[in-house]
Amino acid sequence: MTGKRLTLEERYLRDVAKPPFEFPWAGRVWRLPHIQSLDYRVQGQITRFDTLSVAELEALVERMLGPDQRDEWAQVDVPADFLMMVIAEWLEYSGEDQGEEQASSTSSKSTGTSSRRTSGATTGSGSSTRSSAKKATPKKRAPRKTAKPTGALTADDQEWLDKHQALAGSQPANSAT
Repeated sequence: MTGKRLTLEERYLRDVAKPPFEFPWAGRVWRLPHIQSLDYRVQGQITRFDTLSVAELEALVERMLGPDQRDEWAQVDVPADFLMMVIAEWLEYSGEDQGEEQASSTSSKSTGTSSRRTSGATTGSGSSTRSSAKKATPKKRAPRKTAKPTGALTADDQEWLDKHQALAGSQPANSAT
């Protein structure tokens, strides 16, 4: 005797669907669906909610609230800071990190630790020990070109300077002569 096979929708509702997030405001309780229960087209907007314009954010929230809550929500004053708090708590409830793209359910979360080196060997031999070959000595740099020392003027430059100092009637303050 075989039982009735569940439809895909029935299996989704039984195995995957999550309870909605509820929050009180303006004398009633509002419900937002769990992020995994949202239409896939809406999920992409959720991860970047803090960059949306006011009109885009309003449309997104109305879509998430659904037709049964939308009209009442439009009649209630909602400060922007409160709405951001609601969205942040809703994301936390849904197990999402703000500002990150949603990963598949099989993806692992970051542990916050750096990767460890798996091998110190760099030889192609497959050996797990470091090579005993000497490291190449670095090439020596060419000496840097130095500027002419201060005061070493060409004959033409010195002649021009002498002429203009004589015209000015005195030597410059930083002159050594």
